[in-house]
Amino acid sequence: MNGTKDKSKGGPIGIIAVVVVLIIVGVGAAVLLDRTMSKRSGRSVDQSQPGKVVNPATRLVEAPPPLPPDPPQIVEEPVEDPVVEPGNESDKTKKKPLPTGTIDKAAAQAVTSKNYARVRACYEKQLKVNNFLTGSIVVKIVVYPDGSVNAVRFMEDTIRNTIMNSCIKSEIMGWTFPKPEGGKVEIQQSYRFEPKAG
Repeated sequence: MNGTKDKSKGGPIGIIAVVVVLIIVGVGAAVLLDRTMSKRSGRSVDQSQPGKVVNPATRLVEAPPPLPPDPPQIVEEPVEDPVVEPGNESDKTKKKPLPTGTIDKAAAQAVTSKNYARVRACYEKQLKVNNFLTGSIVVKIVVYPDGSVNAVRFMEDTIRNTIMNSCIKSEIMGWTFPKPEGGKVEIQQSYRFEPKAG
């Protein structure tokens, strides 16, 4: 009799222990099954929050950095050196811009024609680098009252060769025109460049 009573006392504790073990095993199997199913379906499990499934379509993708802005285009303007008023040469505060004068067109054309070979030489140097170089440019030449060239601006340029343009500008800046009457003048000169035939 005593032996059967002892067996019945340990019975409920054993059943509870078995139930707890089964629950733990069941939860572990459910988590393992969920991970296996996630791998097959292409979904991923968020490791920071077990059991939470992350849809690949909702993943954040870092956007590429924005493109740098286009560089600013610089337009070269003529230098407007003011003239000191007569009698106040030392007074730097009293200045006014140069008035616009006039120049004999034939005399100005003679200067540009005489120096054409030097301008053409700038083109020929770059033609050795690129034998397909061809096109035209239009330059505006600012001539001061003493006949010196103060500024050169490229108004049109289909060649777009900065080395050639720099060479041409340097050449023109060294020219001397007949003295304009009444102030500064602006002369517009066009050039067409293409390789010589033969």
